Amino acid sequence: MLVNDPVLISMIEELTDKYNKMQDFLIDDEPCIDIVRSVYELECTVSEFKKRIILQHISYCHSDECDDLERRQLREENIIQIVIEYLQQNTVLELKMSHVAKLANCFMGVIYSHFSSKEDLILACAYRQIKKDFACIEKALNQHSEPLDQMIMASILIWSVFKQQPSEYALKQFAINPHVWNAASISRVKSVTELVNTFSAKLSFISNQLFSDYKLGGQGVEAEQFNLGLFGLTLGLYQQSVSAFGDILGFNSSYDQQSNHHFKSLLVRYLSSWGLERQDMSERVESLSQLTFKNR
Repeated sequence: MLVNDPVLISMIEELTDKYNKMQDFLIDDEPCIDIVRSVYELECTVSEFKKRIILQHISYCHSDECDDLERRQLREENIIQIVIEYLQQNTVLELKMSHVAKLANCFMGVIYSHFSSKEDLILACAYRQIKKDFACIEKALNQHSEPLDQMIMASILIWSVFKQQPSEYALKQFAINPHVWNAASISRVKSVTELVNTFSAKLSFISNQLFSDYKLGGQGVEAEQFNLGLFGLTLGLYQQSVSAFGDILGFNSSYDQQSNHHFKSLLVRYLSSWGLERQDMSERVESLSQLTFKNR
């Protein structure tokens, strides 16, 4: 792939000339400024040479010439898994592409052939986790036919996933930060967007059924608002519990019993605010919570 690249051949010749020039300066005992200049020019040429090789490798891996797609896919999945495991013990801010290459036992060019940037890699890892979470939630929802139970279960499952996997929550939160999201490749952003939209459509269908069954008024927009509020409560409450703000208010995720109690109580109050009032609502939420945590 790289052997017959005319640009690389030209750069090799240039690199050789600059190296020989530096050697001549050293042998002839030329002034230091000339030696330093020649070393600097050599370093610049080497840097450009490395960039060219990486770009060529990336181009090749995305071309029709590279037909071992299965092997490539397995390698990408392996890199993602390595990063997810790394982030269970380290923060996202500590993540470096050089660390990834070392852990994956491959060259930096290989890493960049799969992920155009660190942000792209973070989004790919987040996609894997979000997909796994949605699959878990869908499996649980399929075990219930009552729309109200399904919406309660969805909220409880999202809460329990966050509580049990804080490192994955941190990764997903970092991924949707505008600075990361906007720096990732269009294809990665599109994949995550489509995944979330598909899952959201399923929840919208359930909430519309709920509004119809309980005669809560207009469907469509109001059902969407119900979903926004429900999952805004779930996400926001957990975000507060793991933040310094939660410490100030005495609402810290490290106190599982307290935070779970607050969550379930606020969930019942939220449902009631939409007219979903039942005498056994608290017991119903508690029962579904126990079932959820038992199966997790």
